Amino acid sequence: MKSRSFVLCSAVLALLAGLARPASSSTWEGPPPGTPLASVVATDDQGVSAIPTTRWTSSSMLIPPGLPESQLHLAGESPSATGHWIEPDPAADPAVLEWVEPRPRTRFEEPSTVVLRVVGVDPLGALTHVTFLAQGEPTGESQIVFVREPDPGTVLEHEFHWERPPTGIHRLAARAIDALGREVHAPTILIEIFRPAEPLPVLPHPADRDPEDWRIDEGELARFATDWREGTAPGRIPIGHVTRAAYLVAEGGTYRHEPSRGPLPLSWIPDAAPLGAFPIPTRPGFLLVAPSLWEGPDPARIAVLELLPAPGTRAYAAEVWLKPDTRVRAVSEGGAHDPVAGVIRWGPFPDDAPRRLTVEWEGADPTPWDGVASFDGHDVPLLAARIPAEPARPYVETLRRLPSGEVQLVVRDPAPLVGESHAPCAIEVSRDLRTWRRIATGGDGEGCLLIADTEPFEGPARFYRVVRDVPPLP
Repeated sequence: MKSRSFVLCSAVLALLAGLARPASSSTWEGPPPGTPLASVVATDDQGVSAIPTTRWTSSSMLIPPGLPESQLHLAGESPSATGHWIEPDPAADPAVLEWVEPRPRTRFEEPSTVVLRVVGVDPLGALTHVTFLAQGEPTGESQIVFVREPDPGTVLEHEFHWERPPTGIHRLAARAIDALGREVHAPTILIEIFRPAEPLPVLPHPADRDPEDWRIDEGELARFATDWREGTAPGRIPIGHVTRAAYLVAEGGTYRHEPSRGPLPLSWIPDAAPLGAFPIPTRPGFLLVAPSLWEGPDPARIAVLELLPAPGTRAYAAEVWLKPDTRVRAVSEGGAHDPVAGVIRWGPFPDDAPRRLTVEWEGADPTPWDGVASFDGHDVPLLAARIPAEPARPYVETLRRLPSGEVQLVVRDPAPLVGESHAPCAIEVSRDLRTWRRIATGGDGEGCLLIADTEPFEGPARFYRVVRDVPPLP
């Protein structure tokens, strides 16, 4: 056979990456132009074969994708390589259809126009028609019409614009027919069309009478607190909104609403706080004393609730809901009874000082309330603890936090003072008003007991109660 010279172009067709590198040329020996069913294999000087070429003409032969430049040993513009001709094998060198876009698992915000693009090559012909499918059903087509039939192995790009696909996950595929009548499929890929989340509303604080200025002043806070405490507002005012308003005033009054901080009222933050979303701080620690109850004059009883806020608390308040048969006779300073709603409200107190809240009341139920305490907008339920009523019952008189971190309790026991026989006092502590742990027992014989709780406080709440230390039955 007479040898002829041809030019080899090493331009990579980049079916997968969509990129091409600069062409390099070299002289090749091969059969004459027009030899049917011919393809070429490039072999470097190490004997490594490239992927078979998919097209050749009398002037050029294209090296397909997948052939690294390093295998061609480029020297200037001429690769140092040899080549030889082989007969094509349709089974070993089939037609190929590959996705260019979208990339698998791409997410598109609704509404979108999704560009579906593939490239295809058929060593024995050309893939001129492609059907795009979603969930196995045709969603669009692309057809390229030529004046002259393209050469075998011509790389063709097909594109379809999918307008406003529905929300959800879509399984995309592409299909073509090769020169032998066989179906050629692009790999199935998944994409998602998602509906963007609704923007979170930005809300002013209800205590702010002029929401345009995003500032709560002392007068606005006072009116808001009075409406809450006396129940005069048109609707119910949550206690957390009150202590949060007092907290914002203590921080300067100017504020903003940042929904990323969490639910209301904690998402109202001082305007001086740093921008951006970051975790909500943990609740400020505080101590609650379970209600201490004892008989008062006539048929009345007195209930006591002592609150010890954590250091640095800017404002706190308490709210208790009375049982239906409870008749209130007196409420301690800072509190107000709303007889219509059956609620007693104390505060807001603009500091972290401990306070003793008392109610003088009448009723059959020895536990007159359930309720909630709120510290700077952080609410925690006041769970009802069943404490049997009894004459001369011991109770917690005061408690305070010492500089060492301990909590000091002063317990009063009226029994020795009225000459009654009694068992010693026992002080118990709980985190949930369900499980109690005893920390001290005793008394001084004169009705007073001083106790120090040395366990580090981890919050969010700690409860104390005083009971009689009755020995178990033998």
